[in-house]
Amino acid sequence: MERLAQILELQPPSIESTESLFAFLPSKAGVGCSTVALNTSVALAQIRETKVLLADFDLNCGMIGFMLQIESPYSVMSAAENAHEMDEDLWQRLVTTRGNLDILPAGKLAPGFRIEPAQVRHMLEFARRNYQAICIDLSGILAKFSVEILYEAKQIFLLCTPEVPSLHLAREKLRFLRSLDLESRIRVVMNRATKNPLIPNSEVEKLLAMPVYMSFPNDYLGVHKALTSGKQVSASSELGKGFQTLAHAISGSKKSVVENKEHGLLDLILPRKRPVASPQSVLSS
Repeated sequence: MERLAQILELQPPSIESTESLFAFLPSKAGVGCSTVALNTSVALAQIRETKVLLADFDLNCGMIGFMLQIESPYSVMSAAENAHEMDEDLWQRLVTTRGNLDILPAGKLAPGFRIEPAQVRHMLEFARRNYQAICIDLSGILAKFSVEILYEAKQIFLLCTPEVPSLHLAREKLRFLRSLDLESRIRVVMNRATKNPLIPNSEVEKLLAMPVYMSFPNDYLGVHKALTSGKQVSASSELGKGFQTLAHAISGSKKSVVENKEHGLLDLILPRKRPVASPQSVLSS
């Protein structure tokens, strides 16, 4: 064991760390950010060899656990509390696995709970070593840990709807993100778009001084059906196809979705790998 430790010290194990971390930030509450984050994560998990983590960091109004009918007692808060001692066995107990998608819900409402930026960094370092893609659902409240996540993100999807209050707050968030020098990572996503909107995308782009990266159609019925069944939006619907388009765009994959027929989350079965512990944990084992 001593000889092995010496070898590992001279030649530490090579651990790949993904850069594919995507943050979903709502302009305001109620614009459908969680719906977009969830369905994009599912679409990513349907791309072959893509192991995905969906983490709900909206500690006050997190909906991912409810939308997927997850009953686990563990959450993002559990992971934060154990971030400095995280290993593969503990991580597997914390996440809820649905095929090739792992989920960390926000957990029960805990107004006094605070996540420190250092905890976020440890969590994301661990996640980057164990997933090909990470999707994080944020609240519109830009707490310190949320800003830390935004700095870590490869792309930031700013969700808004074609309504004045949403666009006003989208502009305010853009102003703040530009002050952090994050403008190049921002992608404006228009949700609940209609064929003849009162505020067309051309006007939105003028207001925000940024192009609309993608628009998702309004489909209240489809979203309602998904919500009541604990599944993703129908992949055959216009909205479902939009989520697949976004997933392939951000993954850079030209591969087709595993199957394009109706699936529940439990049907996304693909071979899975055990989590990779930190180099320190490898040396101590």
